[in-house]
Amino acid sequence: MLQRVEEAKERGDIDASSIGTRNMLPPSFTGGRRYMFNNCQDAMSICKQYKYPDLFITVTCNPTWLEFQKYTEQTHIPISDRPNLSCRLFELKIHSLMTDLKEGVLFGHVNVGMYTIEFHKRDLPHAYILVWLQNVRSMQTIEIMDRVISAELPDPTRFPKLYSVVTKYMIHGPCGKLRPSSPCMRNGGCSKFFPKKFVDSTSFDNDGYPIYRRRNMGITYIINGVVVDNQFVVPYNPMLLMKYRAHINLEFCNKSNEHGVQNVDEIKQFYDCRYLAPCESAWRLHAFDILHKWPYVQQLIFHLPGSQNLIFTDDDKIPKIVEKNKYKDTIFIAWMRADVKFPHGMGSKRGCKSFESIRTADGVLYDSFKAAYNALGLLSDDQKFINTIKKIVELSSGFQLRSYAVQKEDEIIVDIPSDLLIPPTDNPIQDTVSTIYSHIDDNHGIPNHVLKLKKCAPIILLRNIDQANGLCNGTRLIVQDLGDNIIGAAIVSGSNIGVKAFIPRMNLVPSDSGSYAVQKEDEIIVDIPSNLLIPPTDNPIQDIISTIYSHIDDNHEIPNHVLKLKKCAPIILLRNIDKANGLCNEIRLIVQDLGDNIIGAEIVSGSNIGDKAFIPRMNLVLSDSGLTLLTMDLD
Repeated sequence: MLQRVEEAKERGDIDASSIGTRNMLPPSFTGGRRYMFNNCQDAMSICKQYKYPDLFITVTCNPTWLEFQKYTEQTHIPISDRPNLSCRLFELKIHSLMTDLKEGVLFGHVNVGMYTIEFHKRDLPHAYILVWLQNVRSMQTIEIMDRVISAELPDPTRFPKLYSVVTKYMIHGPCGKLRPSSPCMRNGGCSKFFPKKFVDSTSFDNDGYPIYRRRNMGITYIINGVVVDNQFVVPYNPMLLMKYRAHINLEFCNKSNEHGVQNVDEIKQFYDCRYLAPCESAWRLHAFDILHKWPYVQQLIFHLPGSQNLIFTDDDKIPKIVEKNKYKDTIFIAWMRADVKFPHGMGSKRGCKSFESIRTADGVLYDSFKAAYNALGLLSDDQKFINTIKKIVELSSGFQLRSYAVQKEDEIIVDIPSDLLIPPTDNPIQDTVSTIYSHIDDNHGIPNHVLKLKKCAPIILLRNIDQANGLCNGTRLIVQDLGDNIIGAAIVSGSNIGVKAFIPRMNLVPSDSGSYAVQKEDEIIVDIPSNLLIPPTDNPIQDIISTIYSHIDDNHEIPNHVLKLKKCAPIILLRNIDKANGLCNEIRLIVQDLGDNIIGAEIVSGSNIGDKAFIPRMNLVLSDSGLTLLTMDLD
C-alpha cells in the first residue's frame, strides 16, 4: 500500500523488490483465484439488487451442428479432434443466444443475464445461463409457464420438425427398469429422477420446485429399442430449441429459502485431480469469457487514507512509485469527488466528499471511522444499549426500567403480514397505485370516497369545534365509540390529553372556489387547507402519483422509504414484545418521546390503555426478499 511504500522511501530503500507481496497472476487472468472470486462477488451483488433469478438454461455444444458437418465432410477430421473450432463456434452460438435474450426475442424484456462455461473430461463445452425477467409476473401463472416451458412430446402430425428435434436432443436415457445399465443410475435409481410421473397440470412441490405438465397423450418414441413417452422428456422451450438445435434444458428457478443438506465427500474431492481438457485449453487460448454478465458491475474498493494498494514490478524504483501514485485518484477517491458533483450520493451515508466527511456524524467530526458509524447506529455494540437505558432513566420509573428487555437486532426477524406487501413487477408505481387505489374504475375516474372508522382508529380534526375543551384544528384523537351521527373519541394531543370528546357528524361539500369545505347543518363553511388538496386535472391517477410520490426518480423507481415519527403520531405494533404489559401484535400506541434507539409511547388499545411503554429499535427483515414492503411515511 502507498503508506508502506512511503515509509520504505523514508528509510532510504530504492529497489521495489524488497517490499510488497508478490502476485504472479493478475485479477484479470481467466480462471485465476482472484478472477473467480471477483466474478462471484459481482454475481452476488446482482442477486442482491435483482433478487432471485427466474430462468435457468443449460446449453450443450452439439457436434452435429451443420457447420461441424460441413467441415467434417471436407476434411474427414472429426470435430472432437479440433477443439479450437468447436470452441469458436460454441462461443458464437452463446453470444447469439444472449443477444436474443437481451433484445427480448425469446421471453420478453430481460433485466439481467449471466452465464458460466464449464468443460467435462473428454467432452465438448456447455453453458449454464441465469435470466432475470423484467416482468416478473410473466412467469407467475401456470398457463404462461406451460407456453414457455414444455415437458411433453409434440404431436408428430402437426409439428413434425419440432417432434424430430425434441426426440433427437431432449430425451433422457432411457433409464430405470427399462435400462438399468444407463450411466445416470445410482443405487438402483436415476440420479436425475427419471422417469417422471404423469401429471395433468403444472404445479409446485412443498420445496418450491416446479412439477411440469406431463400428460399421458399416447405419443411415444423408440430409442435404442425402448419405447419412451413424456416421462423421459427434458423440459425445453420450442422456439429456443428450433433455432439452436442442441440440448437446451430450460427450467423455472426455485425461489424458496429452503436449502436441503448436501453431503460433501472431501476425500473424493482430494483425490479428484485437476484435469485440463482440450476444449478448455482452446477456450483459454482464445481468451473467451468463462464468466459473462450484464449489466456491468463496477467494484468500489474502499481503503483508509494513504492505504490504497499499488501494483509495481521488481525493476521499479521506490521514489518513482511514490511520485506516480501519491496524488493519483483511486476509484474510491474519484467516487467521493463525484459526490461533490452529484450530491444524492450513494450508500447509507450520502454526500461523502472526503475522508473527513465520512468521519462526520450529525455535524460532529469523530477521531475514527468506527466512532462515526457507531454514532449513526450502523454498527452493533453495547454502547447503543447503554444509551437506550440512559434514555429510559430520564423518561420512566424504576419499575419500568427493571422490566425493560433489550432486544438485539441480529436476533429478531419480524414476519410482515401479507396484506402489507405488494408483489413486485416491472412497474412499481402502478403496483402501488393498484394496491392502494384499487377502487379506481376502468375509466381512471376516482369515485366518491367513504371514510370508514372503527374503534381505536386515529383521527385528526380539520376545523375548530370547541376550543375551550380542546377540540381545535389539528387536534388528534383516538376513536372509542361510534354512533350514527356522533363519534366518541379520546384526545391524545394538546393540553386536554385523556379527555373524552364527542364530535358531531359533518359533511364535505364543494365550495364556490372549486375546493372542498366542511359544512354543518348548512350553517358553517370552512375551507380545507390547500396542502390537503390535490389539484384536479384530466388524469387523476397521475395527480395522485405526482402529489404523494413526488420523491420518485426519473426512472420511475420507488427509492428506499424512511419512517419518520414525531410526538403524538399513532403507531401499531407488528409483533409481540411484552405480552404481560400489553405490548402485543396489533396494539395501538401514541408516540410521546423519541430517542435514538427507543420510542416512548402511550398504549391506547387493549387492556392496558393509559400505560406508558418503551419500544426498542428493531430491524424489519422480510421473510421473502422478493416482495416489496408497503410502509407509511409519517412526517
